[in-house]
Amino acid sequence: NETILDPACGTAGFLISAYKHILKQNKEKALTPDEKLKLMNNLAGYDISPDMVKLALVNMYLHGFPEPKIHEYDSLTSEKRWDETFDVILANPPFMTPKGGIVPHKRFSIQANRAEVLFVDYIVEHLTIKGRAGIIVPEGVIFQSNNAYTQLRKKLVEDGLFAVVSLPAGVFNPYAGVKTSVLLFNNEVIDYPKTSLASTVRLASANALKDVLGTTNAAGEEKWIDISLDEQKLRAMEGNRVVMEFPISSGKWAPTPKGDFSIWYKTRNQSMIGGSKELGTYYNLPNVPNNMFFYKGYAVHGAYWHNNFGQPMSHGCVNAPLAQVAQLFEWAGPVLPEKTNALRASADNPGTRVYVH
Repeated sequence: NETILDPACGTAGFLISAYKHILKQNKEKALTPDEKLKLMNNLAGYDISPDMVKLALVNMYLHGFPEPKIHEYDSLTSEKRWDETFDVILANPPFMTPKGGIVPHKRFSIQANRAEVLFVDYIVEHLTIKGRAGIIVPEGVIFQSNNAYTQLRKKLVEDGLFAVVSLPAGVFNPYAGVKTSVLLFNNEVIDYPKTSLASTVRLASANALKDVLGTTNAAGEEKWIDISLDEQKLRAMEGNRVVMEFPISSGKWAPTPKGDFSIWYKTRNQSMIGGSKELGTYYNLPNVPNNMFFYKGYAVHGAYWHNNFGQPMSHGCVNAPLAQVAQLFEWAGPVLPEKTNALRASADNPGTRVYVH
């Protein structure tokens, strides 16, 4: 049932290997023809080269794929498929950056012009909530001191990286002599915010999360937050009744994650730092008020630096007007005691459900 992508698929070797692996894992109870077809349709690949796309299509046809999902697409400069997400992403992207660098679009969370930085950022941004990834990268990604590499490493550590496998030199000779590593991600293993207040949360399962989170009003109706990205509106609900409604600003420079979440961490105020000085997207915002983290480092919070609510303006969080978000902060769980700046949701003090669509 999982969707699998290779955003730099070449001749589709990773996708075919993934297909064979899944068949092997189900050897005792073989997949039915319908299940095999569904599996084939769940595999997708992109490549910038028309010739590679043709080779990948032929390779997949020869392995029994009736309609291979291989697309000629530049993952780094085109936004056409940016909103797609996948459960598993496998990639051995190109190590070489063209002379003069790449000119990417502005929706990357790391603003850079190096192919290896942008591909890793792309892959992390396009995983589903419980997504997993394996990426082969040149070892410079791990050791370079350039600002973009430093930002990327911070993002990786905070976004589900759980292992780095250093490969021996010469693995890709004669095609590339660069020493490489494999980065392994699992969004379900590590879940904590991209802020200076970061600390680890380990979830045993999705069911454990549901057991911990959820709030009700005095009448026993569920309290939940509905965020419509199309309308750019937030509604606080008690059952089917709207108790608050106001405009918001969701992600412009990076997408706001969609899905069913719960507030797992709240802070009354904190600093938020990110972006790139070189590309003019750097920000350093002190005392950001009323932060309600619903997925990793993504939060609903107050915004004092603009008043353009109703239009996408953020780097992925949900910006809200100051007066309204202050009311929402007090209404939503977990409840913070007075003079407490930060609190994590618990079974005794659960977080309010947040539905983003």
